Amino acid sequence: GSSVNAVPAFKEGEHSPHPWEYSLPPSAEMVTLGPGLVRFGESRLFGAHQTVRILPGTQVELGPEATLSFLGSVRAEGTATQPITFTRADPAKPFGGVVLQGAGTAGSNFTWVRLAGGARPRPGPITYSAMLNIHNTSNVTLTQVMLSEATGSDDVLHAAYVNGLVLRDVTVTGAPTDGIDLELS
Repeated sequence: GSSVNAVPAFKEGEHSPHPWEYSLPPSAEMVTLGPGLVRFGESRLFGAHQTVRILPGTQVELGPEATLSFLGSVRAEGTATQPITFTRADPAKPFGGVVLQGAGTAGSNFTWVRLAGGARPRPGPITYSAMLNIHNTSNVTLTQVMLSEATGSDDVLHAAYVNGLVLRDVTVTGAPTDGIDLELS
């Protein structure tokens, strides 16, 4: 079918598409990860229509070069006794990274989160330079976040074009080059 934003072009004798021939954007959806072990062997993209909630005590295990990309809001809200962890599945091979991209991620929150053993997302339409990337969004808060063991990346945390970024008690250890790289944020 045609997309909602498509502009029809007609030839003599043709008729306009019927309204139900247009596809509608996906409905809002809540995705919950955890608690416990959640494995991603390959990269995963969560759409702008998906709000992702990661429960306290969740251990996210990522395969070699696997990246989690979020286009919608993320609520990763661990606790001091039940932090949320992102780690590599193979101790010898880093995962790609974690990406929050675009206006749909506005208001995202990471609390008591540990990321260890990532590199950077594989090259694609957008180049990311860090294990944790936050781009083109607003009002993102990181509290009690620990980033460590990043390899093969320029930065550990990279934020670009973020209005209202709040970093509270963010710890970076073992940065290959820049620990935290903020650009126009």
